[in-house]
Amino acid sequence: MLAADNLIGLEVDTNSDNVTFTFQDEFDGPGGSTIPHVTITAKKGREVMEAISQEIRHGKQAFITVADDVDKIYLNSDITSANAVQL
Repeated sequence: MLAADNLIGLEVDTNSDNVTFTFQDEFDGPGGSTIPHVTITAKKGREVMEAISQEIRHGKQAFITVADDVDKIYLNSDITSANAVQL
């Protein structure tokens, strides 16, 4: 789990089929980061980032599941899978 308070940014890759999250690493301090990725429907980066941002700002749940490949739960229908987390 990663705290939304530590979210530094969201970015769509050059192929427009992945969204990268950058979080400040709470254990390594300001210089460290944790970078998870999700695969998305091509050309839907803006919509996916907006859905994530809206859920962070206005969601009623204490925890947000963005992508869970095991249970097939995705925050937005254009998120197709979770990818490895880079530490």
